[in-house]
Amino acid sequence: MAQELKWLGAQLGEENDTEAMTKEVDRLLAALPQNLIVGPVERELEHELGQLAQQGKNTIQAALASDRYMALQHMLDQLLTDPPFARRADRPAPTELPKNLARPSADSIADSPRPTRLHLDRRGMRRCTRRARPTSRCAT
Repeated sequence: MAQELKWLGAQLGEENDTEAMTKEVDRLLAALPQNLIVGPVERELEHELGQLAQQGKNTIQAALASDRYMALQHMLDQLLTDPPFARRADRPAPTELPKNLARPSADSIADSPRPTRLHLDRRGMRRCTRRARPTSRCAT
């Protein structure tokens, strides 16, 4: 699923990049004194950037109409319908949370062949954060 989301981001990003580039070119041109702009520079840039913008729109339309996008939508729907929770996710948070938060330092020491205090603290904090996150989502 991560690869598919990256693909979609790349498809959508093209148009966004062109829009940002257009704004930056407009800003730079506006900052220049008029006597330094010779010929149809603004018109040509506008034309070229307009073509890039249209290509980006076409890319987005093609991506959103593709079978690949439909498959991604189906995967996301499946994730919402049947999320991959652990068995413990059904247990009440007041019961499960204290056990999970008490566990990190003991797990860190057992997992690490050469534990150092700083490493254990970081590792314990990451585990604590990961374990606390799903519970906080359920509570809201």
